[in-house]
Amino acid sequence: MHKGLGEVKLACSWSSVEISGIGGSIGYTEPIGVLRVEIEKAVGLLNLEKIGVVDPYVRILINGIQRARTLTQESTVDPVYNEAIYVPISSPNQRVTIEAMDVERSTPDRTLGSFQVRLNEIIDFDETGEPIQTVVESKKGTVVHPKRGAHGFIKYNMAFFPTLPVVSPEDIKEQQQKAAARAKAEADAAAGIDPRESGVKRSKTLQETDFEEDTKPKIDLPLERLTEYDSGVCVFSVMDGIFPKEGYLQVFFDKNGYPAFESKLVSQRRNRVNLTADCMVKELNKYSTVTLKFAANKHADITKPGIKEITIPTKDLIQNSYMKPTVMKIGDDSCKIKVMTRWIPVLMDSLPPADSIGNSGKLSLRIVRANNLPVGDSNGKSDPFVKVYLNGKEEFKSKTIKKTLDPEWNEECS
Repeated sequence: MHKGLGEVKLACSWSSVEISGIGGSIGYTEPIGVLRVEIEKAVGLLNLEKIGVVDPYVRILINGIQRARTLTQESTVDPVYNEAIYVPISSPNQRVTIEAMDVERSTPDRTLGSFQVRLNEIIDFDETGEPIQTVVESKKGTVVHPKRGAHGFIKYNMAFFPTLPVVSPEDIKEQQQKAAARAKAEADAAAGIDPRESGVKRSKTLQETDFEEDTKPKIDLPLERLTEYDSGVCVFSVMDGIFPKEGYLQVFFDKNGYPAFESKLVSQRRNRVNLTADCMVKELNKYSTVTLKFAANKHADITKPGIKEITIPTKDLIQNSYMKPTVMKIGDDSCKIKVMTRWIPVLMDSLPPADSIGNSGKLSLRIVRANNLPVGDSNGKSDPFVKVYLNGKEEFKSKTIKKTLDPEWNEECS
């Protein structure tokens, strides 16, 4: 600094403090809607490999925190995804980042570059100031690496769908506090007691809000009416649990490969979780399931076996724990969690057909033959067989053909 001119470089750090007895919903902000991001493809991504080609996927970050990601496409800088991702949004001022990543086997995944999307330029509002359904045509975002500059682009589509404003537990608690304050004020007035002489000091907030009505009223619907909405945001709070050993609590919705929620490391002694998260559920009544898994390793995907796990219909989870803490077993009595859920309907004209879980079919695959395979044995031959994987999980293994580089199988799998 010199004569008031110059630059100042600042740095800061954050250390979280766990407070016992505080519910997991502290700090949670309800969504105003969900953002649908369809990642079509990427072209010309940066290749960071010295030998071979990167294995890219695309992830969506909200305010710097990863909320969802695509599957990985192996050995390509021009991956095609055609995947739709839904992310709950709590404010049009949130920062949305679309980032291409390279999978690493033994070290943290590497960025291939990213770009940001301005939500306030996407979300539209009606004359009353409420967000409305908005669809954005296909766009291209230039992928910029922090050190190597622009490399390639990602083609994507976006749409925003608002949520139905429904009453929350916090709203109910606030209404009860206001009703109690009104009743006391009326009782004091009937008894001729001057509030200034009652000996009770009322907070400024209570004085200001005692008789005010919410400018944006919310709807109070019973659970059976709420679940008539097939698409919505499932809000789940995990308070604490009983765990058989050290591990991580994971929650997967609709068999998605990666968890919508993952706890910090917990154990028999460190059993407090105290976290609230949410996830868009597209088809609650017919298809949606939730998998609760206690895993030994952090960031394990759904194909990795857990120490304990259970899969149930999402609707059953909501009906059993809606706005009330409920103890759930994960496998057996050695692993339990206390959970509470809510259901916030999403208002959409119709679910895009491509996003329906039921929009699927049966693939039949015939393994015929191979020619000129590499030599694998000292006799100049190989003993080849074929494995078929779906989303990283082995689904089929053919018979082994001995001593040949030109095997014929003629086997089918489905």
